[in-house]
Amino acid sequence: MQLKTFFQSSLVFNSYLIGYKGRGESILVTLEADDEIVFSGVIDSYELKNNNETINLLEKLKIKELDFLCWSHHHDDHTKGFLNIMNAHVTKKTRLIYPQNVNMLKEHSEITQKIADEISKIAAYDLRKKDKPKIHPIGNYRPLLSQILEYTPGKTSTYKNESNAYKFMVEAFTPVSEVIENRKITEKSHNSNDYSVSLLIKIGKASFFYASDIQDVTIQLMETEYLPEKIDYVKIPHHASKHSLKLLKLQQFSRLQEKKSNVACTSEYINSRLPDQEVINEYNLYFPEIYVTGQEGNYGHDFGIIHTEYNVLTGKFTTNLERNAYKIHSNITIH
Repeated sequence: MQLKTFFQSSLVFNSYLIGYKGRGESILVTLEADDEIVFSGVIDSYELKNNNETINLLEKLKIKELDFLCWSHHHDDHTKGFLNIMNAHVTKKTRLIYPQNVNMLKEHSEITQKIADEISKIAAYDLRKKDKPKIHPIGNYRPLLSQILEYTPGKTSTYKNESNAYKFMVEAFTPVSEVIENRKITEKSHNSNDYSVSLLIKIGKASFFYASDIQDVTIQLMETEYLPEKIDYVKIPHHASKHSLKLLKLQQFSRLQEKKSNVACTSEYINSRLPDQEVINEYNLYFPEIYVTGQEGNYGHDFGIIHTEYNVLTGKFTTNLERNAYKIHSNITIH
């Protein structure tokens, strides 16, 4: 992934969490330099009634080629529309990120088996040829991208006193091979969430953590020394279930830190009554702004989008809600 390395007037990072009615999610991220999208990535892709809002958003933003596509794990609520993304927006410049040991799972749905087979074909392809995406199987902490973006203020720029260099990084933190190997050795049944790929994206002074469906057994074994001192945005793990609370025990979420522009968000999984209100209350101690893509019994549409924009030069966060998405507070009850 090679980015446009110089910009003159603006640098903005966008995060779109797309959640469907009842279950299913996808995440699109973009980096805009001087109002031009210079980097884009997708984490998972669901679709409902053959409607893939991730593809619709990519087309709206005129993104034809993704810089990365991440299949976090094989549950259907993260994968139902994934092959359509692969077919339409993966090219030789795309990095394909997926769990290293996903083939250890004995049971796949028809959809996830097709994805696994497609990835196997790419992995078996002659890597000396240049017309296939680069594959990145993840088994532990792994840096994926590190790039310096140089700021050379133009005539229209109003931020001439800012630093002239901003680091942009993408890192994978899970799955943790120790968890998967332990289940194999002890012959315990495999939990598909153990395979979840979580990504950290750092741009300038801000950090965005996309936790997928990691659970406490994985969280407690993450390589936390590579995490930044402060995490500004979190996609709450596992649809804000009680199995996600150990993330808050990390020093990055100290109660002593000043609350500034911190955002947390989650999609829902109604069959499991998620998000859990008690968990939302716990996250609310650290994140004053928490958003959910939808609410049971209050649907006007089949999906919701949480769009968080981070202006790298000003340090300002702005979150806009579309369709079923809403801001949740600790005194709101989810039925």
